[in-house]
Amino acid sequence: MSEPKKVSLDLRYDVPQDIGFQTDGKTKKRFFESKDIPLILECLSEKMKAMHEPEEDIIFKVFIFGIMPGSLLAIMTYNLSFWDDVESLTYTYPGSMPEVIFSKIRD
Repeated sequence: MSEPKKVSLDLRYDVPQDIGFQTDGKTKKRFFESKDIPLILECLSEKMKAMHEPEEDIIFKVFIFGIMPGSLLAIMTYNLSFWDDVESLTYTYPGSMPEVIFSKIRD
Protein backbone atom coordinates (compact mmCIF):
# COMPACT_ATOMS: atom_id res chain seq x y z
CA MET A 1 0.00 0.00 0.00
CA SER A 2 1.25 3.47 -0.81
CA GLU A 3 2.05 6.17 1.70
CA PRO A 4 -0.95 8.11 3.03
CA LYS A 5 -1.72 11.47 1.46
CA LYS A 6 -2.06 14.52 3.66
CA VAL A 7 -5.25 16.54 3.37
CA SER A 8 -5.85 19.67 5.41
CA LEU A 9 -9.02 21.57 6.17
CA ASP A 10 -8.79 25.15 7.38
CA LEU A 11 -12.09 25.85 9.11
CA ARG A 12 -11.94 29.56 8.34
CA TYR A 13 -11.09 29.44 4.64
CA ASP A 14 -11.97 25.97 3.29
CA VAL A 15 -15.49 25.78 4.70
CA PRO A 16 -18.12 27.87 2.85
CA GLN A 17 -19.01 31.13 4.58
CA ASP A 18 -22.67 30.17 5.01
CA ILE A 19 -21.69 27.35 7.39
CA GLY A 20 -21.30 28.45 11.00
CA PHE A 21 -21.01 32.13 11.87
CA GLN A 22 -18.20 34.66 12.01
CA THR A 23 -17.57 37.56 14.35
CA ASP A 24 -16.57 40.91 12.94
CA GLY A 25 -13.94 43.20 14.35
CA LYS A 26 -10.19 43.32 14.68
CA THR A 27 -9.80 39.56 15.13
CA LYS A 28 -12.39 37.71 13.09
CA LYS A 29 -13.31 34.33 14.51
CA ARG A 30 -15.44 31.57 13.04
CA PHE A 31 -17.73 29.45 15.22
CA PHE A 32 -19.64 26.25 14.50
CA GLU A 33 -22.53 24.29 15.99
CA SER A 34 -23.31 20.57 15.98
CA LYS A 35 -25.63 21.05 12.98
CA ASP A 36 -22.59 22.23 10.97
CA ILE A 37 -20.57 19.01 11.43
CA PRO A 38 -22.15 17.06 8.51
CA LEU A 39 -21.51 20.04 6.23
CA ILE A 40 -17.89 20.35 7.39
CA LEU A 41 -17.37 16.62 6.84
CA GLU A 42 -18.84 17.00 3.36
CA CYS A 43 -16.30 19.75 2.61
CA LEU A 44 -13.52 17.44 3.76
CA SER A 45 -14.88 14.58 1.67
CA GLU A 46 -14.97 16.77 -1.45
CA LYS A 47 -11.39 17.85 -0.85
CA MET A 48 -10.32 14.22 -0.50
CA LYS A 49 -12.17 13.20 -3.67
CA ALA A 50 -10.39 15.93 -5.61
CA MET A 51 -7.01 14.49 -4.61
CA HIS A 52 -7.37 11.10 -6.34
CA GLU A 53 -9.06 9.14 -9.08
CA PRO A 54 -12.14 7.07 -8.10
CA GLU A 55 -10.41 3.75 -8.79
CA GLU A 56 -7.38 4.60 -6.63
CA ASP A 57 -7.17 3.12 -3.15
CA ILE A 58 -5.85 6.08 -1.17
CA ILE A 59 -5.47 6.50 2.58
CA PHE A 60 -5.44 10.00 4.09
CA LYS A 61 -3.91 11.71 7.07
CA VAL A 62 -6.37 14.48 7.94
CA PHE A 63 -5.24 17.80 9.43
CA ILE A 64 -7.86 20.23 10.74
CA PHE A 65 -6.93 23.80 11.60
CA GLY A 66 -9.26 26.23 13.33
CA ILE A 67 -11.25 26.97 16.43
CA MET A 68 -13.69 24.25 17.44
CA PRO A 69 -15.12 23.35 20.86
CA GLY A 70 -14.07 19.97 22.21
CA SER A 71 -17.61 18.60 22.00
CA LEU A 72 -17.76 19.29 18.25
CA LEU A 73 -14.27 17.93 17.71
CA ALA A 74 -15.42 14.75 19.49
CA ILE A 75 -18.36 14.40 17.08
CA MET A 76 -16.06 14.90 14.09
CA THR A 77 -13.53 12.43 15.50
CA TYR A 78 -16.22 9.82 16.04
CA ASN A 79 -17.46 10.17 12.46
CA LEU A 80 -14.00 10.22 10.87
CA SER A 81 -12.92 7.13 12.79
CA PHE A 82 -15.40 5.11 10.68
CA TRP A 83 -14.11 6.40 7.34
CA ASP A 84 -12.08 3.61 5.74
CA ASP A 85 -9.87 6.04 3.85
CA VAL A 86 -8.81 8.06 6.93
CA GLU A 87 -5.75 6.79 8.77
CA SER A 88 -5.35 9.61 11.28
CA LEU A 89 -6.72 12.93 12.45
CA THR A 90 -4.57 15.78 13.71
CA TYR A 91 -6.09 18.98 15.07
CA THR A 92 -4.59 22.35 15.83
CA TYR A 93 -5.84 25.87 16.42
CA PRO A 94 -4.06 29.24 16.24
CA GLY A 95 -1.17 29.41 18.70
CA SER A 96 -1.11 25.71 19.57
CA MET A 97 0.93 22.69 18.63
CA PRO A 98 -0.77 20.05 16.45
CA GLU A 99 -2.22 17.11 18.40
CA VAL A 100 -2.90 13.68 16.95
CA ILE A 101 -6.48 12.86 17.92
CA PHE A 102 -6.44 9.33 16.55
CA SER A 103 -4.24 7.14 14.40
CA LYS A 104 -5.32 3.75 13.06
CA ILE A 105 -2.88 0.86 12.92
CA ARG A 106 -2.29 -0.26 9.35
CA ASP A 107 -1.35 -3.78 8.31
